[in-house]
Amino acid sequence: MARADVLLVSLGSTAGLRAADAELRGALERAGARVAVAAAAPQPDVRTFALTDLVWARAARAAARAAIHDHDPRAIVYSTITAALLWPAPGAS
Repeated sequence: MARADVLLVSLGSTAGLRAADAELRGALERAGARVAVAAAAPQPDVRTFALTDLVWARAARAAARAAIHDHDPRAIVYSTITAALLWPAPGAS
């Protein structure tokens, strides 16, 4: 697999986040970057906001780890603070 210029770590937990991530990916690709997306797996509903952030952050970390291994990106962009909360590698948020 070709090395990605940018890895976009996406929660994708809402339609709005998915749309924003698609727009960001499109903009990066129009600028000439090879973009790989690491999308967090869907998570169950939980009782508190703090636990919600934790389960989604863990899912984003797992997706990012796998994508970093697969794509060896030059840069990483975490699309939300929650996606960056437990980041496995430094990047922009």
